[in-house]
Amino acid sequence: KLDDVEIALCLNPQLPIEDFLATLCSELGVGLPNEPVAVENFADAMQFLNRSMTLGKTLPLKSRLDALNAYLLHTHAAGRRAVLIIDEAQLLSREVLEQVRLLTNLETTRRKLLRIILVGQPELRVTLARTDLRQLAQRITVRYHLSPLDRYDTYAYIRHRLRVAGGREDLFTPKALRSVYRHSRGVPRLINIVCDRALLGAYTEDERRVSARHVEQAAHEALPEPHPRQRLTLIIGLLILMTLIGIGLWPRYAEPLSMMAQSVAALIIPTGSRKADATTRLPSSPPAITTSSNLASLLPNADEATAQRRLLALWNVSLPSISRNPLCTQVNAYQLRCLTGRSHWDQLRRYNRPALLRFKMTGGTTAPVLLKTLYQDAATLEIGQQTVTLPLAQLAPWWTGDYVLLWRPQISEDLITPGSSGPSVRWLRQQLAFANGQPIPQAPDEYFDATLQEQLQLFQRNQGLQSDGRAGPRTLTILNNLVSSPDDPVLSVPREAPQVR
Repeated sequence: KLDDVEIALCLNPQLPIEDFLATLCSELGVGLPNEPVAVENFADAMQFLNRSMTLGKTLPLKSRLDALNAYLLHTHAAGRRAVLIIDEAQLLSREVLEQVRLLTNLETTRRKLLRIILVGQPELRVTLARTDLRQLAQRITVRYHLSPLDRYDTYAYIRHRLRVAGGREDLFTPKALRSVYRHSRGVPRLINIVCDRALLGAYTEDERRVSARHVEQAAHEALPEPHPRQRLTLIIGLLILMTLIGIGLWPRYAEPLSMMAQSVAALIIPTGSRKADATTRLPSSPPAITTSSNLASLLPNADEATAQRRLLALWNVSLPSISRNPLCTQVNAYQLRCLTGRSHWDQLRRYNRPALLRFKMTGGTTAPVLLKTLYQDAATLEIGQQTVTLPLAQLAPWWTGDYVLLWRPQISEDLITPGSSGPSVRWLRQQLAFANGQPIPQAPDEYFDATLQEQLQLFQRNQGLQSDGRAGPRTLTILNNLVSSPDDPVLSVPREAPQVR
């Protein structure tokens, strides 16, 4: 509890305007206009209560707002702040949301008298993106979206909850933790449901630790069945190719449509599948897998300048040998952008671009390693002047998870958000339509509305991205892969992993 803050909490958002304001006034202790009543017995108390309830239903909105404004001015003069928290705000009606906007008009010449916090499910973002609510959306100064946790944050979250509850942090086996993430996809509410049911299952079997089997059974009982991955995009693509062949346009469009088919195939093949689509580009001959013992001797020979130069060469770019500007600043002149972060192999497959990885060395330092080819279970790396191919399982202890890759944007904006407009939004609609196997609109709307945001969020969830409904660099990188230039380098995914000699 904060001593200098008055908090009003609205837990039922499905109220008409009158009841919503009555709740706000009641939570803050705002007195409504009324004549004093002497309460001496039970009959007087019932009469006073009935009169108060009647007054609450008939009191004009202006009287409520005047009383609220007077209270807020008094609170401000006393050096205190008033905060309204509305839970499940995605359920607020259009009329109540308009009233929320009007409440933001209660202010002095220097500051707002009432701070409002809207807490809700992801549908709240869709609601606020509506055109008729843009004035309310424009008054929101701070937004925070709790996105799904990644694999490692999921593990840390589970261990934290166990530690706070006084339990052992290793109560879930490593395989059980991986299973929890696979079923929950990092959504905290689903993590809680699966873990709670798994703990109950282990308890009923008198087991001291939760195994992957307990998690699998818990997910089967507590979570809905997942929907099968749709293959409509590939089917439509094949029909287009067959049609072009039939009408004699194949020679003209063979190369660009081939690139399109490769990108679509990479997007719709499930992560971890043991077989890639036939349209995926294959290396001429799989290299032999070397041993991890060679890696330790090669890492000291890696240097930043060579690794960056080799990455740029894949993009047919040659930078001056001496420059004080960082790599990501220099590549802007070549219409390239940097994408940096910490991720895992599956996400790098979706980006499908060569990348500079950071590998651990003795003494706490790291070395730059160029990832050139990513197979199902192995990767080809360039370290200094040497090229090696190693199993992903052996690379796991070396890679920090950090990466830097380059991508070539097809539009001028690096971020497209709800409320944006122009050619970038038109391009986004076309790319999403193509990714979803829908007819590509010839003259799409150039305004980023709620419908487009829902489509983008679905695409982001399918690609393992943060489903915030904003097309940032990570989302744009994958969207660019739908139809990219034949000259852009990719991480080829062979049909079969290279063989050990």
